[in-house]
Amino acid sequence: METVQKRLLKQRLVILLLLCITFYVFLTFVGSDDHSVLYLKYGHSGRRRGQEMDLSIHLKDTNDPLSPPKPMARFQLHKEFMELKASNCDLSKHIKDSTKAMVDLKNFQNEVSIVNRTCDCYTYFEQFPVKALQDVDYDPDFPMAFSIIVHKEIAIFELFLSLIYRPHNFYCIYVDKKVPKEVFDAVQSLIACYQNMFGKTSIFILENRNPIFWGHYSILEADLSCLERLDQMDNDWKYFMNTAGTELPNVAYGTIEATAKQANGQNVMDRHPIEKKFLPRVDRYHIFRRFGPNKYDLAWHATRYALPKPPFGIKIFKGLKNVLISRRFATFALYHPIAQDFRDWIEDVGIPDEIFFHSLESMGQIEQDNITTFLDWNMASLKYGMTRYTEWENSKTVCYGKIIRWLCNFGVADLPRVWKAKALMINKFNLNVDPLAPLCQWRHVWDLNADL
Repeated sequence: METVQKRLLKQRLVILLLLCITFYVFLTFVGSDDHSVLYLKYGHSGRRRGQEMDLSIHLKDTNDPLSPPKPMARFQLHKEFMELKASNCDLSKHIKDSTKAMVDLKNFQNEVSIVNRTCDCYTYFEQFPVKALQDVDYDPDFPMAFSIIVHKEIAIFELFLSLIYRPHNFYCIYVDKKVPKEVFDAVQSLIACYQNMFGKTSIFILENRNPIFWGHYSILEADLSCLERLDQMDNDWKYFMNTAGTELPNVAYGTIEATAKQANGQNVMDRHPIEKKFLPRVDRYHIFRRFGPNKYDLAWHATRYALPKPPFGIKIFKGLKNVLISRRFATFALYHPIAQDFRDWIEDVGIPDEIFFHSLESMGQIEQDNITTFLDWNMASLKYGMTRYTEWENSKTVCYGKIIRWLCNFGVADLPRVWKAKALMINKFNLNVDPLAPLCQWRHVWDLNADL
């Protein structure tokens, strides 16, 4: 009897020991918060949503036999893309003739692939070229701030960061709230790697996001929300530039910095009095109209109801969406009562992102209660410059890509013409039109020396 009891006791102890071991393994590899889960879950998410990645885990576990295949391995299949020479981007034609190569390229550019290759940040920066790790073409005493509105095709945004990111700058990423989960996950995973490598304060995703609609105030609101957040940070950036995730630089980063330095406190933008054909954008109330059953099937349209004149007698100027503005002017645009009243008025117009900064820039005096008041500083001291190059359907050039919404989405054959433009940024690229065009543009800018 006693022997049976001892045997049962031993069995219970063994079972208890096995349970403890099982529980320990569960906590270590699945339930812990130290991100070892990254090497057990090979799915596209890579980490729990909202969690920050720990680069030390990647370094420590790189040789672990449980580690998945290096997510950048597929990148080596595209060595020919990385070796394209900017002087003859037509070399890519042989790639277009290869169905398999094009399929591989499109797979490489999709959001799931981006998440997969950024699961291991150490390997990502080891194999994906990033200027910030190779160049010192910047002045650490002249930091700049950028807003980037992203809503699709994160592979273009990935190339943008590869060229423009510098660790002494500050980057606010505004992701359209309408984007599918896989798009947001790709942005989040990419930014997490940059934060792990360079620090969390230099680049971040703005938390409070709204859906963005073409022609609507939401585009301007996204830029201003980022600008306000950047202004509130404890840093000393000198100039701000607003950009979009469908564009790529046309010059080296050092040229952008040099342009801001040479402006010497002035603003760099293209602006002109609004033409008669565009007056319906600013003299009529606009409203949303539904064109489909889905939640975001909305379009911004002008009504027949007249809009009051702008406050303070502000004259309406129009220009390119992208601007390069000084910190001083940015503060004025955010907080001055004149700018705030103008911002309230502009919510009802069409395409306000092309007139807000441009109209404020033109102000040298204000009118209120039949009294003219001259401002205490001359904002009209403008340094003209082309911040963004865009080709419209009615231009004299031939679009070899595709016209979408009256805008040329560039193909590879368009790029030699585009490179001649004296613009800081180029818009618009579209992976569905030509997935090679962004890579050729990236290669061209990568090889440029800053024109300092």
